[in-house]
Amino acid sequence: MRRIHPLALALALLACGAPPAPAPSIGVTSSPVSDRIHRAEAAIAERFAALDVPGLSVAVVDDGRVVWAGGRGVAVVETGAEATSQTVYRVGSISKPIAATLVARLAAQGRLDLDGPIGAHVAGLPPHIAPLTARQILTHTTGIRHDRYAAGEKENARVFDSVDAAIRIYGVLDAPLAFAPGAGYLYSTYAYNLLAALVPAVTGSSFAEAARREVFAPAGMATARMAAPGLTVLDRAGQYRRGPDGGFVPAPAVDPSWKLPGGGVLASVTDLARFAIALDAGALLTPAEDARLGTYAPVILPDGTSTGYGLGWRVEADADGRPWVGHGGGATGGAAYLLRRPGDRFAVAVICNLEIRSAELSAVARAVEAAWGG
Repeated sequence: MRRIHPLALALALLACGAPPAPAPSIGVTSSPVSDRIHRAEAAIAERFAALDVPGLSVAVVDDGRVVWAGGRGVAVVETGAEATSQTVYRVGSISKPIAATLVARLAAQGRLDLDGPIGAHVAGLPPHIAPLTARQILTHTTGIRHDRYAAGEKENARVFDSVDAAIRIYGVLDAPLAFAPGAGYLYSTYAYNLLAALVPAVTGSSFAEAARREVFAPAGMATARMAAPGLTVLDRAGQYRRGPDGGFVPAPAVDPSWKLPGGGVLASVTDLARFAIALDAGALLTPAEDARLGTYAPVILPDGTSTGYGLGWRVEADADGRPWVGHGGGATGGAAYLLRRPGDRFAVAVICNLEIRSAELSAVARAVEAAWGG
């Protein structure tokens, strides 16, 4: 298990360039190894062995500070490069709460109405798509379908020449909705991709630039970025699947730049830890803005059932009744999970470079949470 020294972390962040806006404080504990850290490390080691993945990176935030961050195994099978807290992975659908935070910030700034029709900003949408709202997109209540995994839709390698072409992939926007908008819940990356057209229409900049300016920079996410064709990233993990013999084989090459809001973010566990810290510190949205916009309020459908999903976050309560929020990410060749208890300013970020269910990394985060709490 590798832990990083505070000085090493500082040097690594300086090498990436100073963030353009002040970020909440962050530090890795330099105190003697405590019982909590021993328990957390033991839980991570046990789960890493059970998962049998090439590499795993974990960061733990407690009381608004990173108290442990490190990695096990290898980030790149072919070279043996170690997995660390600075390894950059595809985080899959953890891109969604990042995109939701961006859109919520625009709403808090008065630049966007979460409940207004997106067609007021984005021209040329089909008649049944134009009336949809940003809130319906963020809460998965549009009725737009999700990826068809069996058809290979998740493994798209095509590079689109425009945002308009990308959001119309597979003719999804021309298909009928599964239900009347707001009447049901259907998780949908394709719905989130509409934000790649909405955000530029509102801000006058690309979705990637808006995310950098409104989320990555103020949160101090020094290595986080949006995927782009041919992008070279230092300390990037390889992407793998389990082969027929049980070993690790490279995952298919894909181009996630067509789905930036729904699954296009590249980040380290340290980046995700900084994201959680910034959210809990009110550096991205104040508590009053969260309350007004309903960030952590699960949508209640017309039939009275709760979706368990707010603005980009799954919202639940643990066995002790404590509220927590989280999100998983399944990527081609990887998986991720971010668990948060905003009231305690506690979070666990976990990312690996093998294509497994994000629920398996949720179990890792829960094991670390339990170990940390004793």
